[in-house]
Amino acid sequence: MLKYSRQRESIKKFLMTRTDHPTAETIYENLRKEYPKISLGTIYRNLSLLTDIGEIQTISTGVGPDRFDGNAKPHYHFICKHCGQVIAEEAVICVHCGCQVEELKTSAAVQPIIINNNNVVGVPQGKMKNKWVAFFLCLFFGVLGVHRFYEGKIFTGILYLCSGGLATVGVFIDLIIILCKPNPYYV
Repeated sequence: MLKYSRQRESIKKFLMTRTDHPTAETIYENLRKEYPKISLGTIYRNLSLLTDIGEIQTISTGVGPDRFDGNAKPHYHFICKHCGQVIAEEAVICVHCGCQVEELKTSAAVQPIIINNNNVVGVPQGKMKNKWVAFFLCLFFGVLGVHRFYEGKIFTGILYLCSGGLATVGVFIDLIIILCKPNPYYV
């Protein structure tokens, strides 16, 4: 029979109130408010003891520190393959990193939904170009269409080359357009 410990009971009670499977460090930070002199070693020893006697579960994710669960009854734990965090069984999207964690369930008549997590909102697509490089190329070599070649617009570059920058009118329009672009810009 184990000797009663207020700290051990506090650890167990703390774990019973949580569903996020905290780490030992999280438990330590929260219990220090109640027990200012408690050490991280005490937390680890009591967690190990509680696991050994079957009062809690230790969850080894393989990534990062072990996590602890106050529910000692057998049940599944799901781990996000992207960030390694413990997630709910019914989760489709990880609440920690936002990545899809399982295929969406679809019926035979419905087409599958394809989620592409590579397109992050706010991240520009295309090649990055410097506004000032394009501006000075247009200013000094605009009639030759060099700034168009710099942007990768080969056809209009050849058109500018053959027409003298569309009789220099196109060059002035391009100078104004380039000045209105952010630096860097993407094409």
